Amino acid sequence: FPTRRSSDRPNMIIVYIVLLLILVYVNYRLVNRLLSENRIYFVRLIATITTVISFILVYALIHELMPFVVRAMDLMYHQ
Repeated sequence: FPTRRSSDRPNMIIVYIVLLLILVYVNYRLVNRLLSENRIYFVRLIATITTVISFILVYALIHELMPFVVRAMDLMYHQ
């Protein structure tokens, strides 16, 4: 994997946060529409898929935040 510059990290953090907010909004709208149509199995499927995607996005967000956390805690961190 090519190494990224440290200036790319804040951009990716913002991207992951925006993607999470979009996912939450789309999930909310889609689930409410499907619930109004009494399509319970599709609601469960959509909720499961969006939960898995959100886990992946949160993992990536935490991965991007860790260098800042380590630096803030003033620890020695060698890559």
